Amino acid sequence: MAQLSSSSFFLRGTSMLLTILGFGLLAHAVPLRRDSSSTLTTLSSDEIAAFRPFSFYAALAYCKPASILSLSCGQNCDANPTFQPIASGGDGIDVQFWYVGIDPTLQSVIVGHQGTDPSKIVPLVTDADFSLENLDSTLFPGISSDIKVHSGFADEHAKTATSVLAATQKALQQSGLNQVTMVGHSLGAALSLLESVYLPLFIPNVSFRMIGYGMPRVGNQAFATFIDNNVQVDHVNNKEDLVPTLPGLFLGFHHPQGEKHIVDDLSWVDCTGEDNTDSRCTTGDVSNVFEGKIADHDVTAHPNRTAAVLLLWSFFPKFPFRVLYTLVWAIPRNIILAIPECFGLRTQSDIKYSSTIQSRYYFVGNSIKRRSGPPPYGTIDYVDYDDYNLNSEPGESSPSTFWRFMGWTIRYAAAVVWWKYGEHEH
Repeated sequence: MAQLSSSSFFLRGTSMLLTILGFGLLAHAVPLRRDSSSTLTTLSSDEIAAFRPFSFYAALAYCKPASILSLSCGQNCDANPTFQPIASGGDGIDVQFWYVGIDPTLQSVIVGHQGTDPSKIVPLVTDADFSLENLDSTLFPGISSDIKVHSGFADEHAKTATSVLAATQKALQQSGLNQVTMVGHSLGAALSLLESVYLPLFIPNVSFRMIGYGMPRVGNQAFATFIDNNVQVDHVNNKEDLVPTLPGLFLGFHHPQGEKHIVDDLSWVDCTGEDNTDSRCTTGDVSNVFEGKIADHDVTAHPNRTAAVLLLWSFFPKFPFRVLYTLVWAIPRNIILAIPECFGLRTQSDIKYSSTIQSRYYFVGNSIKRRSGPPPYGTIDYVDYDDYNLNSEPGESSPSTFWRFMGWTIRYAAAVVWWKYGEHEH
């Protein structure tokens, strides 16, 4: 990781905190008008089912490249049995996982990008580094200077852009297809949206479609307008997911058109326009951060962990970051999570990330216990989401709110004590 100045530490460390607090506070100062009078279309069961293979493709991006290339990634591979991998890369730390393959059944080349892994710090910093910047003129020749995007997302995209381009060209040539579909969840959806602008600049006479899940805002109004005019986009948001509301509108970020919103009764609503303020769409439903539910984004609730690390980072910019990260994430975690075990409570230390649990958040739409048939996002053995809260095993209890609060309190105190009395540069 590149060495950062103290000022850079502070700016990056406070970025997500400012996003969350600022959005929440501004929601009171400049409240969004909630409009439920507009006519919105509800998707049919067949239209919902059409998203299912792409949900598994978005989940597939969390698998390691070797398991993708060998088709040994469990249900995420099995769900699309005709998939033919062409290339895959990234290390999941400094470079997000990515893959390119061919699906003869869907008649499309598939390009997937990994979302944020909460156990790795670099993707978290990527999410938090949200200043707006112009697109790189080498990667995006001819794109207007009015178009600006999230700097962290742009930097991450640049790491793999040429490799993904070469693999996509190879897949198109090998398959003879003329359709490319880009998929991803969270950060992966943001990268895929940038991909939907980048790839068409170098691959003519091909149709491009982007399907994202839980996608944060990626660029300014000019970027959203460009997407609307040039790319077919569907971005699916689940209930009161907080992430699609970030970065805030007040920071100059805007979503493109194409939102499909899963409402509380599990029906899917086609939200027309950009950032639709209808109460059945995300921007209207989650008008400030306090109304959002991170569990509707990802069962690992990674922004909670992100906020804890970055909050300390912002207050103590000279603190050795790797030490801070270890304290907050690893050592105190292993100690404190043993406490609930003494009381017979299930803890996150019991997570078993087997190949059949790679889909992570993709079963959150399945909130009806033992619902038969494929739920909106795909499934993991059709388990009930409430039974799987915080990644506990189905039917087992999760740590109580009290113990989770105590865990973070002890971790915070340990980090502060280490910073105050440990050997480091003040």
